[in-house]
Amino acid sequence: MSKFYLENEYNDRIDLQNDDLYCIATDTSGWGVDKNSNYIKIGDQFVRNYLETKQNEFAMVLNFTRPMAFEKLQKVSNFLLKATKLYLIYVPDLVNGGEYRRDVEVTSFLKTDGVPGLLRYTLKLKATSLFYNKHQSKFYVDRTDGEFRFNFTWPVRFNDYANREMLLTNNGHVDAGFSFEIYGYSNVPKVSLFQNNQLIKEIKINVELQEGEKVEYCSLDGNLHVNKVDIDGNKTSLYNTFDLNDDIFFKIPAGDVQVKFTSDSGTMNQIYFTLFKFYEVV
Repeated sequence: MSKFYLENEYNDRIDLQNDDLYCIATDTSGWGVDKNSNYIKIGDQFVRNYLETKQNEFAMVLNFTRPMAFEKLQKVSNFLLKATKLYLIYVPDLVNGGEYRRDVEVTSFLKTDGVPGLLRYTLKLKATSLFYNKHQSKFYVDRTDGEFRFNFTWPVRFNDYANREMLLTNNGHVDAGFSFEIYGYSNVPKVSLFQNNQLIKEIKINVELQEGEKVEYCSLDGNLHVNKVDIDGNKTSLYNTFDLNDDIFFKIPAGDVQVKFTSDSGTMNQIYFTLFKFYEVV
């Protein structure tokens, strides 16, 4: 059976199907995808002007049973009202397990017409992200006899070699944000994306990194940044070192993509890479 949870910023969870401690969630809605669209009639055909995904709103009825129905309600309401960050967790009933999460905000929590023996409240949640996986696994890229070996889990860690490249697959429903950290020593590190053997995107960071320093980059919506971090952990934004016409924060398209890491110095130390895959429907 699929499971639903609410989680706060401290990783504390409420099981929405635990009748003994909390409640039983029923009448859930808002799953799937809904889109806004507009069409222009040209002759006998309709040509799409735009198509965009609507913001999802999830709704569910939380049923609090006797005994201790009021106490259970207080547990849940305190959890909802005190959380500064809230996540809806969905664990599908799949053989391979796994879970998906979505950033949400409470829009209403209102008492619903009663059923004998039940205290019932309707909870509505606005989604502020698509579904994504939280737990990522690190892997190490090694080179033996000139070859690379991958286990295709994320994030990525590289050992020290002059030239690095990897193949990855974005099987999410939208272009994927990503982040990386490149450690010194390195001079003018560059990250290039290739698809079907064609260069599609590239970022060249005009900085010289000393031992113990790093560049950190993220193209995830809501967390866009490119910084230099010194050996003491002090951060300096590198955004102003780019030309206004540079496409600094880009995404990884769906499908197979080759990522190459190079630098003018020909050397780079550790590189950590994370791919953020998002799903409209899970």
